Amino acid sequence: MEITLTPELERMVRRGMASGRYATPEDLVEDALVFWNERTAGTNERTSNDDIAHRRYVQELNDAVREAQDEVRRGEYKDYDAAELDCLFEDIKRKGRESVAAGGKEQP
Repeated sequence: MEITLTPELERMVRRGMASGRYATPEDLVEDALVFWNERTAGTNERTSNDDIAHRRYVQELNDAVREAQDEVRRGEYKDYDAAELDCLFEDIKRKGRESVAAGGKEQP
């Protein structure tokens, strides 16, 4: 089967390919169709806002992991020794405690 995409859909496919997530346009279309099928299977109702928010959250996490992997490949990371890791973890715990004390607001 052959299909013709609108210019906007072609740009979306190119962005998906450029992200490195998809090796071919066919992979992207397959993923999109699987997503569509899962979303519409068994119901003609719209996906709930919670489902949409969850999918966006998962996509953001996947994007962040891919970006981190790219940074490692480019050598953009820091090696830590045991003492530095202890300091890093203590700093993370301190910020978490401060966040909880502030009512869950993120601390810089």
